[in-house]
Amino acid sequence: MQVIKLYLPMKDNDGNDLMYLHSLFIGDIADEDRITGFTRFQAEGFWFDGSTSYKDDVKIYEFHVANKDIGYVHGRLRRHAVTLCRQMKQECIYLQLNNETELVKGDK
Repeated sequence: MQVIKLYLPMKDNDGNDLMYLHSLFIGDIADEDRITGFTRFQAEGFWFDGSTSYKDDVKIYEFHVANKDIGYVHGRLRRHAVTLCRQMKQECIYLQLNNETELVKGDK
């Protein structure tokens, strides 16, 4: 069993609610036969620009995936991350595979 985590913001950089995109994402992955569920956590992330700090409220989606399905599921979640990054107007979205973090951008 391996673990994939996807970090999604709850609001865009202008403060607009993005939870409707979370609902669409959940609906999309519910149709994936190799994704049998997930655990979702709420967290706060902070980033800094010089002396200014910004807080992001995020939802972390944690998937436990069978070894035989990891390549397929990681690829599918990465494609979702690219699309969500674009839709959520983010510079990047964090995608982790077994604690190895990738910064997924929406332009790929």
